[in-house]
Formats: sequence, C-alpha cells, structure tokens
Amino acid sequence: MTKHLALLLFIGLAWGQIESDTTQIDYSKMGIDAANNDFNSRSYYYAGCTGYGVYLIPLAATAPVKIPEKYNSVLFSDGGESFKISYKKELRRLRVKYIGKGTFHLISAAGVSYILF
Repeated sequence: MTKHLALLLFIGLAWGQIESDTTQIDYSKMGIDAANNDFNSRSYYYAGCTGYGVYLIPLAATAPVKIPEKYNSVLFSDGGESFKISYKKELRRLRVKYIGKGTFHLISAAGVSYILF
C-alpha cells in the first residue's frame, strides 16, 4: 500500500508541474527597468557640466547602445525584440536627460555668478 501511495504522490507531483507562461511577461517594461538599473548617470551629468553639453546631446541621442551580455537569455526569448527596443530607447533618453541636467546646472550657475559678481 505504501508503494502505491508513494507512486500516486509522485504522479500527482509531476502532473502538478506547469510550464512557465511567458505571455504575461511585459518585455518592454523589463527593458526599461534593466536600462534604469544599468545606467550610470554621473558620467553623463559631468559631461553636461563641461560646457559641451549642447554638442553632446545629439551625440548621446544617436550613439549606438550595446546591451550587456547578461541579458542574452532575454534577448533570445520570444519578447527579445521588444526588450531590445525599450532598453535602447530608455538608455538614450537617460543619456540626454542627464547631459541636459548638467548643462542646465552649468548655465544656471554661470547666470547666478554673473548677476552676483
């Protein structure tokens, strides 16, 4: 009797395993989150503060984006193209945002110092 019970439990366990459902995964949201986690804002902010930010914004917006190899498993899945597009778009947006922020702070500081001195 215990053999049959163990066999039935094993069959029930195997039958209860389901395949992972990838239709509910939002790959574009996953790409945006990954880009936000991987982005280093400091270097782009400092680039904007150099005074060349106005020239660097178009370069940052059109520069190619390399996706790290740690995302290869996602890229080769069903929603990989959506992930890739949203990752690149978000990374370019963040680059332009932080260069613009640095440029704005530089221009603001120059304006304030002109008014004060």
